[in-house]
Amino acid sequence: MEKRITWPSELSSKIKRGAEIVRKRYGYRLYKPKSRADITSFIYEAFVVINDAYKKLYGFLSIPNNVVDYYVNQIVPIADLNYVWVVYDKEDKVVGFGFTIPSLSQASRKNKGKLFPFGWIRMLRALKKYDTLDFYIIAVDPEHQNKGVTALIMEDAITMGIKKGVKYAETGPELEQNIAIQSQWNSFEYIEHKRRRCFTKQIDGKEID
Repeated sequence: MEKRITWPSELSSKIKRGAEIVRKRYGYRLYKPKSRADITSFIYEAFVVINDAYKKLYGFLSIPNNVVDYYVNQIVPIADLNYVWVVYDKEDKVVGFGFTIPSLSQASRKNKGKLFPFGWIRMLRALKKYDTLDFYIIAVDPEHQNKGVTALIMEDAITMGIKKGVKYAETGPELEQNIAIQSQWNSFEYIEHKRRRCFTKQIDGKEID
């Protein structure tokens, strides 16, 4: 399932209070990169967190280092530093990671999936002028889940989105059984506008997907 979230017009006292509590109780700190080169200082450790956080989810396969290299090379050049977050614990270990970018879906439709000869211009414009964000990744180390790590990320994300004039956000595909991610949006106004289903059927005594 996927949700379209109406972006809040102000930061709620609940999220602000929750973020302050976890900072004091657990000593977490939010860090945002100051340059694209700065991302490489934590991105590989962040992917370890992603693998650990998602490993129990249906259909997820751990991301090997060579694929991480590919993602880093693809993501870093287009990353908006306003929407990259890493959370450290008291020992300066990465325990949470969040990444989102301005939505490129409208520009991609106009380009009909083509970057050349002029499609890349629309894509660059979409990264600078936008009202919708696409949530790509929010991951928390299993040992630190249910301790409010995401509150730190969402506090800054909401604040920055308001500052940039964001009106909506797309969550991306989420498993119905992933209760943690589903409950994260309970305090937001949203519509569930996409749902995927897989079905099985027996043919000649054999079950196929």
